[in-house]
Amino acid sequence: MVKLNLTEDIAVLATNAEVVSSRVKEVAARAPNAIPAGCLDEVIGYWPTDTMIEEGGYEGCLSQIYFPRLDWGAAGGADNLWRSLLDELYTPRIGPHTTH
Repeated sequence: MVKLNLTEDIAVLATNAEVVSSRVKEVAARAPNAIPAGCLDEVIGYWPTDTMIEEGGYEGCLSQIYFPRLDWGAAGGADNLWRSLLDELYTPRIGPHTTH
């Protein structure tokens, strides 16, 4: 996941996965001026929710027939990885490039 700041207030949030709609809603809640973009570079398939993985179905399981098999458990779950990356990209940092 990468954040490209276009202006001080607007950024593109890009990932190499097809992002399910509930994840886009999480981005909108965290950063209303972010523009989500998926399927960049080498696409890994869908970034499902943990519930989707548990329920099976196309996004959570069957799509891995066509894309690389991912071990979401190794990352603490698909939801945990998604939220930790959002936290990292949208947590203010104190440093020489930070403005107050």
